[in-house]
Amino acid sequence: MRNVLLLITGVFLSSSLFAQYFGKDDTVKVYRTGTTITVDGKALEKCWDSTEWIPIIYVWAQNLNNGTESYLTGINDIRTTSLGVDSSDFAGRFKILWSSKTNLIYILAEINDNALISGYNWNVNKSNYTGFDDIEIFYQENGVCRQAWNGCDHTFNHKAKAIHLTSNGYGVDMGGPSWGSYVLYNRSMKMALDKSKAPLYTWEIAMQLVNEKVTDSQLQLTTDYTATPLPDSLIATLQVNKIFGFTLNYIDVDIAGNKREHFISNIYLPDGDDASGNKIRNASWQNSAYFGTAMLMNYSTRSYADTTDTTHQPPIRIKESATAEFRLFPNPAGDYIRVGSNHPVAGEVTVKIINLPGMVVMEKTFVKSNEPLMEEFSIKELPAGMYIVDIMTGGKHEFRKIQKQ
Repeated sequence: MRNVLLLITGVFLSSSLFAQYFGKDDTVKVYRTGTTITVDGKALEKCWDSTEWIPIIYVWAQNLNNGTESYLTGINDIRTTSLGVDSSDFAGRFKILWSSKTNLIYILAEINDNALISGYNWNVNKSNYTGFDDIEIFYQENGVCRQAWNGCDHTFNHKAKAIHLTSNGYGVDMGGPSWGSYVLYNRSMKMALDKSKAPLYTWEIAMQLVNEKVTDSQLQLTTDYTATPLPDSLIATLQVNKIFGFTLNYIDVDIAGNKREHFISNIYLPDGDDASGNKIRNASWQNSAYFGTAMLMNYSTRSYADTTDTTHQPPIRIKESATAEFRLFPNPAGDYIRVGSNHPVAGEVTVKIINLPGMVVMEKTFVKSNEPLMEEFSIKELPAGMYIVDIMTGGKHEFRKIQKQ
């Protein structure tokens, strides 16, 4: 009862208290990648191989035979056979990464769906997106809202988003200031769907995090996908430790023209009504208080398998290069090190200093015009210990170990 009273009064709920109220902490850790990801639905980049799957297993709602929706009570894990949802009907999971190079969030989803209902048409019926299979992405760019209804209400504004990404590429959300207004988020996101392994469908998504300052007029109101991107002032800059509200759901429709048969999420929400009388499992489209949490992390040690990610090399596995095109001295080093070449260099030379956990702690790039390289680094701020220096030019890497005293 105490938690409900906190919701009524609008007092900010800490993440630990929220986790207690809603059953568990579902924070999604979004790891950084240095790999250039092509959004084509094929997911061929190795960074995906070393990223963990997040299951989509919590059924928030089901469509009953009489056409009305039921908001399930009690435990709603899809793995519970009493729910009547088996893997031949629906099974889903996703992976998520982010890149500082592109300032994008990347999502890879695998959905097993025995009947993919496509064909949503923005020009015919803008509001009919729940009548088709789609992925619904809930996010709030500027943190996680844990207040009463009014403080987290995003029904007719863009404080938070509830974007329905249809299988034919529309990114639809409600606009404002009243019912009947809809907008497209396609200026801020891109999607590709691979159907070659049906009924297993691979969704690949790249998206910017759009802040609350965006207006309906700045979003797409037509299907002109050649429109200019959103201004930088409306896009969040992604950085390590950024926290934002995030949930990913799937709308499963098995018969064209019907309502959603299942509404399934990656996070658990309790059943029943909240303090305002709203069904908790059907409130996220209006209230971001029921979003989960995501946090941007630095490179994961799991990404060592991603050999194309040159921003995060696994130092423990790296051997010093047999050839010696570059010199690194003094070694052991004190406050400074120098990097020199044994021959003239033309073009860019990038020097990265990497600690043993695999983090790039210093990076500099130099441009030379067919001249020898001789550059000095101050490393006096680095803790004592062993480091790997990665010297890259012309697409080739040369590795050197160095001891900081």
